[in-house]
Amino acid sequence: MMSLLFDYTQKDIETMNMLKNSAIFFIPALNYDGLTYIGQTFKNQETTSGLSDSEDLTYLYLSKNRHDYADQKTTCPSKELRGVDLTRNYDWKFAHDEDGSSGDICSGIYRGPNAFSEPETQAVRKLVERYPNIRLALNLHAYGNTLNIPFNYADEDLENTHPHIKDYFERVLEYAPEGATLGNKVLNKGRPVNGEVSDWMFGAHDILAVTADLGLDDISTMTYYIKSRDDLKSVVHENHKWIAYAASTLLPHLTVDLNKWTQTSDNWHAVFDVSNTGVGSLENQTVYLYFNSAIFSAELTFNGELLHVNCTTTTVCHVVLKQVPSLLTHKLDVKIRQMEDTTVLKEEDFRLEYNQQ
Repeated sequence: MMSLLFDYTQKDIETMNMLKNSAIFFIPALNYDGLTYIGQTFKNQETTSGLSDSEDLTYLYLSKNRHDYADQKTTCPSKELRGVDLTRNYDWKFAHDEDGSSGDICSGIYRGPNAFSEPETQAVRKLVERYPNIRLALNLHAYGNTLNIPFNYADEDLENTHPHIKDYFERVLEYAPEGATLGNKVLNKGRPVNGEVSDWMFGAHDILAVTADLGLDDISTMTYYIKSRDDLKSVVHENHKWIAYAASTLLPHLTVDLNKWTQTSDNWHAVFDVSNTGVGSLENQTVYLYFNSAIFSAELTFNGELLHVNCTTTTVCHVVLKQVPSLLTHKLDVKIRQMEDTTVLKEEDFRLEYNQQ
């Protein structure tokens, strides 16, 4: 967030364009009650006895909220075990099995009595339902050095069902810290998580969601509680790179590459690969065609749909692509018939241009 604000004050064109055309929501801490409990306990312990390696720091690993259920106060052996594990309280494969979550109220992975039983997860649901055009969600957790993508309730790889989504996250992975891994929880952590937030966001709302366990390829960062300030700064610095890259993809980005070119005496045929590599929707994109020799007619199809071609002269035409869905490669088919007695067009005599929206 601070990086965005700094780049904005420096009038960085890419940042200003992104903030002008996107809305970015920050939830600093979802488990606020749990965070407050950790902070207060830490402060009290530090004040009364000081912290040492022998101190009982169990409370620092708290992942449940502070919402007491049933007999948790009298049944659970530790007060840190009261409440619900919010990471397992979403309505996607909720309570799928007892491995990815637990119905035991004293378990550290207790999922709650039902999906969205907790006010914290209800708030997330309300936000997502209020803004149905949310395209990307980065859910940041501790600890590890993994980018966990759907589906986490079982060993279900997006490569098999949504390969273009997997390809997108592999691009994100290139900016992650050294040694970071990409996959679902089964692959990265060795166990499933059901009722998980990114599964719900992607499965129920088509949001590109990742649950990142932040860390580095360094044993000193493989903990919920990083004692070293320098190590903590390194975790933030190195993970900022992939987060910033992911944010930069919010806007649509068009790429057009020639795939095939054939020609006869006065006709030629070109096929272009058209991609929107950003996650934002791209609509009403104008594409211009310029020729070094006069043409008689032009026929263009996009994904098999015939387009209306507007030629202002015999050497300049344009079409409008009504919609270019994100993260997929589409086919733009161009068939040209030249005027008689004109120089035969070669590949280098034609160019296609477009402006990024």
